[in-house]
Amino acid sequence: MKNKKYLYTYRIADIVFSIFSKNEIRTTENFFPFIYQGEKKDFIIQLEEKESIPFEMNNVLFENYIFKAGKDKEGYYRIFCDHKENNRPYAQSRIYDNSTEEICYLKEFQNSFSESQNTFSHIGVEELLIRKNAIVLHASLIESEYGGILFTGPSGIGKSTQADLWAKYEKVEILNGDRPILKKENENWKAYGSPYAGSSDYYVNKSTNVKAIIVLEQSKTCSIERLKNSRAFLKLYSGMIVNTWRPDFVERVVDLTKDLIEQVPVYLLKCTPDYEAVKMLKSVLERE
Repeated sequence: MKNKKYLYTYRIADIVFSIFSKNEIRTTENFFPFIYQGEKKDFIIQLEEKESIPFEMNNVLFENYIFKAGKDKEGYYRIFCDHKENNRPYAQSRIYDNSTEEICYLKEFQNSFSESQNTFSHIGVEELLIRKNAIVLHASLIESEYGGILFTGPSGIGKSTQADLWAKYEKVEILNGDRPILKKENENWKAYGSPYAGSSDYYVNKSTNVKAIIVLEQSKTCSIERLKNSRAFLKLYSGMIVNTWRPDFVERVVDLTKDLIEQVPVYLLKCTPDYEAVKMLKSVLERE
């Protein structure tokens, strides 16, 4: 079956990603809970293996050690480079409309698309999610008796520590430990677990209505305050995944973040890494 194509489908934040590939893709452990077997297809991702690709390396708008983003007459594109081979380009992706993305890659780099984890690292997931009013926040997400609580802040601030404390003392469920997805649905905000769990093992395919977002700050004593919208916006926006090279993307993230903080309280929790922090936050949630 020379032209046979495999189909791999995953539902993340109730959004279905369907991947077509001529080669088999192994589903990694963190993607198993998100396997989908229904008929719905929100986004179609076509993987195309090529002998050669005329990479367009001009007009680069953004670059990091993984990819370069640019724009030409066909629109925005990404070129992926192998930093182990002197930044040699090996794949290029484009989102052609609101539902289709094509990723072309050099045949000798097929191993870079051999499993779900590395395949999704080449998909512009955040760029597709924004089309469904969904944004990605660096946070730990728990489901409590009050609703969904997200702990956010800079790397190393203690997001996982606070989530673990709640799991220990309040018996909550941790849905995600690194990059949950926030999605506006019918004028309400829900938070979803995602396969992107960082170093944690929390990648639960569940959702919860968002009760509060907690910005963390380490301290020797515990205190909590509700942030005004301007401060809340700055704190949350800095934790969002934002395609800064796309003005339309930035504008949409700004609009969604403003809407989020209008509907969901954002608190600054100066805290210690112990039960005192849990008690402090719990007292506020009970008053709310």
